[in-house]
Amino acid sequence: MTNQRIKAPEIHEDHPLYSNLNSVNEQMGFALNDAKLMAYVPDIAKAFAKLTHETTHKGQVEKSLKRMMGLISSLSAGCRYCASHTSYTATKYGVDKSKLDAIWEFEKSDLFTLKERAALRLALQSGMMPNQVDAKTILDLQLYYSDAEIVELVSVLSLYGYLNRFNQTLNTEVEAEPAEVFNSLNLETHGK
Repeated sequence: MTNQRIKAPEIHEDHPLYSNLNSVNEQMGFALNDAKLMAYVPDIAKAFAKLTHETTHKGQVEKSLKRMMGLISSLSAGCRYCASHTSYTATKYGVDKSKLDAIWEFEKSDLFTLKERAALRLALQSGMMPNQVDAKTILDLQLYYSDAEIVELVSVLSLYGYLNRFNQTLNTEVEAEPAEVFNSLNLETHGK
């Protein structure tokens, strides 16, 4: 039973996003409930899909790190939908489950490099409250990342900020596949 706040529209062959959504469904192996909700406004859905592709699939920062950043940012923001999806896609990009289980302990765990810790610290602070990111966090990033890569990292977090708000507000139902991966993780609540 879902408590999703609005029902997704029916997507028929004449819908402007029909082929796009079918392509995403084939890639993921299931239909994305948030994409179906966004289909109410096709122009926003198309623009968001392009932004998502550019932000998460391109650039110099590893896709796996982007997913771990999305996970900790979404967890700290309290978005189960996005945390489920980022844990699911992180495993698809080869992130070991033990690393996902230890995501809250990234500062102390030997599973994470200093470079990853700097990015995950940014994600944690930004996910809780963007203005909580302090100058030291940015200085730490500059030890490992170029200015362009820092903009890329912040862009990833901004994308998840949008997704966290969208999915939490609409209480988007988590699909079975990402829910299964998320539920298999041994995540401590870490103050939530």
